[in-house]
Parts: sequence; structure tokens; C-alpha cells
Amino acid sequence: MGETAMRFPITRRKNSAAKHEQLDAEKDQVEIFKQLFEFDFPMEFLISAEIQQLQSFTVPNGTRLLHATGEFEKHSLKRLDDTRAILYHMGRNDFYSKDAEEMAAHLNKIHGMYDIPNEEFLYTLSGFIFELKSFIENYGWRQLTRNEELAVFYTYRRMGELMQIKDIPESIEAYEEWKLAYERENQAFSENNHLVSEGLMRGIKQMVPAVITPLLIPFVLSLIDKRYAYLLGYKYPNVVTRTFFKSLMWVRKQFNKWFTIWEKVSFEQLFFTSYQTYPNGYDKFKLGPEKIIKQLEKEDANDHSEPV
Repeated sequence: MGETAMRFPITRRKNSAAKHEQLDAEKDQVEIFKQLFEFDFPMEFLISAEIQQLQSFTVPNGTRLLHATGEFEKHSLKRLDDTRAILYHMGRNDFYSKDAEEMAAHLNKIHGMYDIPNEEFLYTLSGFIFELKSFIENYGWRQLTRNEELAVFYTYRRMGELMQIKDIPESIEAYEEWKLAYERENQAFSENNHLVSEGLMRGIKQMVPAVITPLLIPFVLSLIDKRYAYLLGYKYPNVVTRTFFKSLMWVRKQFNKWFTIWEKVSFEQLFFTSYQTYPNGYDKFKLGPEKIIKQLEKEDANDHSEPV
């Protein structure tokens, strides 16, 4: 990346919506998703993914296990770095690549060490689709087109298939209905929700400049529903705080309608090539909770030592 491009990274916005409507949402999902992720809505993907994690913490059955493992509360930065790196390797080419299959197999081994109901995987997966859609509707510089929504759905459905998640609904409408019904039946406040959420927030604070860490929780809470704040054990920000942060997001939206930095700045290089947990790099097949990785390595060594 040239020095001039880094000094003057702002370019006029190109709108890919019309082009995407001429494509086939399922057959061309890789092309559409790549454009959305890398150029049109990279920060929307990033922020909504963190909101998606918080959303998954509103179900006590899930946070009970997360609290018991202590991964978010004791190793929050590592957990976030591992998740970011694993998702990067799964999607860096596309979710139909050998790299994606290998990374998903590794992730499945980790998940296989816990007793996690399929419906919890289904709910977590749904957040990638619908929290992104909601966030773009509220704060994106334009709305997703129908084809783009479907391409996102098909992409994450493929990720779910790689993760061996069963009973993924066949349509985006059916999946959203399932999600809403699951929330009505399973969402509730528990202390574990709050403890795990606090762990996540501590990890995120270590990833952002120190000067903005006091603003992080009020910012995130201002962008989510009041109901979510209650379920996570947080006090909902007052109207002045919410108005301040939403006004900043409105200004950002207006700027992004006309300009972008992502034609000259690589989103991948900026957010997916450097990890505080691994300053000297990492073995992608050792990503995950250290205790689980050691157990998997021991089992693998025993399998290879057994006589044929």
C-alpha cells in the first residue's frame, strides 16, 4: 500500500447495490459477501458481530456453560483473538474452501468437548445474519438489497453446515421466525449473563485505544435494545447519552454515503493480521482454550500411538 494512499485514503463511494441485484444470490454469494464484508460494510460486520455475542449472552442456558469454563472472564482477550482468527481462516477465501473446511473441523473438535445443544448453535448463528441486518438498517449508509440479505443468509448457512449445525431453516424468513420464537422461550436475566458480558467488554477494552475505553460500554448499550441491556444486567444509558452516540453514528452514516476509506485501506490487513495474544504469530490448529487444545493433542497422540 503506497505512502500517498495511506496519507489520503478517502475516495468517493461506489454503490454496488444495482450490480448485486443482477446476480444470483445463492450462486454468486461469495462475490456479493466479499464486496459487502471488505468494501461496503466492513465496520458494520465488525460491530454487529460483537453485538451478536452480547445477544447470545441473553440466554441463561448458554451463559451457564460460558461462566463455568471461565474463558470470557479469565482469558477474554485471548478468547476474542481466537474467535477472530478462526473466523478469518474460515472465511478468508470463502466458506467452500479447503481452509474453511479444515478450520471448521478444528472448531468442531473444540465444541465437541462440551455438551452444547444444537439449538444454542442455531441461535448464535442466527445473530450473525439478523444483528448485521438490523445494524445496517439502523446505522448503515444504505440498506441491504434483497439479494444481499439472501447472500448473507446463504453464506452463514454454509458456515453453519461446516460447523455441523442441524436443522438450519431453509429460508431467511423461516430462520427469523425461529429466532424470535427461541428468544421468547429462552431469554431471561441471570447473573451469569452479566459476568460473561463483563468479560467480553474487558477483552474489547484491551483491543481499543485506552482513551476511548470509558466510552465503550455506554456506546454499545446505546446501540442495542433496552431489553437486551436489562437481560445482560446493565443500566440502560440515559437519553442524553443515547442521543450523543446515535448522533455520532448519524454523522458517520452521512459521510459514508459519499466517501470511503476501504478502497485504499485493507480491512483484512487492518483487523485480521495482528493479534495481541500472538505477537509472533500462531498455529491455527492451536487456536482455542489452552486446556481443551492440550486435551485434543493428548487424544491425537494416543490415537497415533495405538497399534493398527
